[in-house]
Amino acid sequence: MMNQTFSPEQARGVASSIKNKGHNARDIINQLDREIKSVEGWWQGESAKAFVDEFHQLKPSLDKLVQCVDNISISLNKVADIKEQSDRDIASQLRK
Repeated sequence: MMNQTFSPEQARGVASSIKNKGHNARDIINQLDREIKSVEGWWQGESAKAFVDEFHQLKPSLDKLVQCVDNISISLNKVADIKEQSDRDIASQLRK
């Protein structure tokens, strides 16, 4: 059987990396939004409207993805906190 150790420090590092990727995704979505809006300046008609509308329909899902990534980061940080507190509690009980 494999013995695995949970490292709160490592978990926080991964959480930070995940959070940064969420911020990067948010930046990309904002860039896409600006670029899609700029299309309206040089492309008119029903096809342009359909193109812009498609992005606007997808954007809430993209926003939700970013929120989910942020929530994963927050959860991983909470797990690290709980693990550290649990270790402190066990040590405290053993020292009594």
